[in-house]
Amino acid sequence: MPLDTGSQLAGRYNLLTLLGEGGSARVFRAHDTLLSREVAVKVQHAHVPPSDRERFLREVRTLARLTHPGVVPVLDLGTEQDGGGPFSPCR
Repeated sequence: MPLDTGSQLAGRYNLLTLLGEGGSARVFRAHDTLLSREVAVKVQHAHVPPSDRERFLREVRTLARLTHPGVVPVLDLGTEQDGGGPFSPCR
């Protein structure tokens, strides 16, 4: 089942508004209930091929190592339950 506004991701991120969507992922404005702050969460579609999934994971891991005013900081990396796609919250 695809995530939509009003859903909770990983028991932590309440998805508030869909900010954008592309062929491989959706980006939501979300509330991190654990740290009580707003974040953006990129959730990869479950239907993407494994090569795209691996590329998503590599990109998130690379961005997590960078610190620059022009780069959005990555806060976490996870996978949806029940075989869904990976997700990455950013600030």
